[in-house]
Amino acid sequence: MRYQYNMERLTKLLRDFYRVSGVRIGVFSREYRQIAAIPEAASRFCTRLRQYPAIAQQCLDCDAHAFRDCREFSIYRCHMGIVEAVAPIVNDYTTYGYLMIGQLLDDTSLEEQWSHTRAQCLRYQVPANVLEELQTFFYELPIRQTEYIRSATELVKICARFIWMEDLIALQQDDLMKRLYAVIDENLAAPLTIDFICQALHMGKTSLAGAVKKVSGATVGQIVRERRIAAAKKLLLTTDRPINEIAGACGVSDYNYFTKVFKSETQQTPREFRLRWKNVD
Repeated sequence: MRYQYNMERLTKLLRDFYRVSGVRIGVFSREYRQIAAIPEAASRFCTRLRQYPAIAQQCLDCDAHAFRDCREFSIYRCHMGIVEAVAPIVNDYTTYGYLMIGQLLDDTSLEEQWSHTRAQCLRYQVPANVLEELQTFFYELPIRQTEYIRSATELVKICARFIWMEDLIALQQDDLMKRLYAVIDENLAAPLTIDFICQALHMGKTSLAGAVKKVSGATVGQIVRERRIAAAKKLLLTTDRPINEIAGACGVSDYNYFTKVFKSETQQTPREFRLRWKNVD
């Protein structure tokens, strides 16, 4: 699926959060790719560490693991001992992306935190002169009380909800309509309830209804009806199947109701339509 990002509003949201908290925050795609962050540059500590390919790869793996396992929100220490937290951007059916705060320390002993990080650096055979540099950068990281971090994470959850409700991340419109048509056409004989369609498209009801209305000017129900009628027309003209059988194949088991709906859309009954147009060159 392809998504579009309202970068102006996303960046403003991240900037406002950072202005209040002083904690770096970023938004990531469903594929764990960073979309935006404030500040844009990582801390000097993380930037220096990531100059080592093995450490940089482990950082990516650590982030991916946090994203993959996150259900509501998660506060954790990365593989280098730095505090981070992540919250998913979700609707009822799928994850659109993630919000992450981090590159900070908590209010436990700084010496113990550095001792753990130093041990990790030694595992990667970081030279002594670089280790001294990293220690300086380590002590530059923002320090927050544990309760502050928990409160900040609650705000991150609210921001994640805001991003979804305001469509700051949304399925690209052309892609949405193609997928909607595919879901309908592949399930014509099914009831095709709004819940079924939302689940198939991994979208919430409000987001789907708004996006479809914006693109097509129609409701989801109208689109479903149009696709059913189009399929019925094709079957009436290209097959000799009984009309009641065609009705069922198009998701309408009641023959009389099918005839009523078909006539309201075409001004002809299914039988009249077949007689009028079949075998017409």
